[in-house]
Amino acid sequence: MVVDTVGFINKIPHSLIEAFKGTLEEVSSADLLLHLVDMTSPLCEEQIHVVEGVLRDIGAGEIPHLMVANKIDVARAVPLQRLAGNGGPEVCPISALKGEGIDRLLAAVGKILNQGKEQTHFRFSLSQGSLVSLLRRGGRIVEEKYQEDGIHVTAVVTPKLAGQMRRWLGEGC
Repeated sequence: MVVDTVGFINKIPHSLIEAFKGTLEEVSSADLLLHLVDMTSPLCEEQIHVVEGVLRDIGAGEIPHLMVANKIDVARAVPLQRLAGNGGPEVCPISALKGEGIDRLLAAVGKILNQGKEQTHFRFSLSQGSLVSLLRRGGRIVEEKYQEDGIHVTAVVTPKLAGQMRRWLGEGC
């Protein structure tokens, strides 16, 4: 699931902040947060602290996240180490306009999302399409081949889903 949020505003009435936090409750179930920072904003460092504070307040402070420092092609110099500082999130500098840094960002996202997962291979009979669909929903398909002896699927999945698939396929654990 991807959730886009309206930019955080620091100086608004407390009641409005509380209402806004309510709309972010779904964030706490995320596997990964991407914190997009406009590097051309003169208030970017203050805005970072506000966002991090709200994430902690709504119980999402421990969710893995990446700080995506955008507009590096036009931003004034801001030391990226200072943005992450004190063991904070990894900073991925990008230029969305020019496409710079996108490969590094995608690699960082993939690394975090694949933590604790395993790549495994399954062979399904042609009548087990519903299990392949379940695998699509719960994992990431790397390769899928339809052959005479069935559907061969290589996927990246949680150990739990891999175990369930093996049991349903009669392969044991």
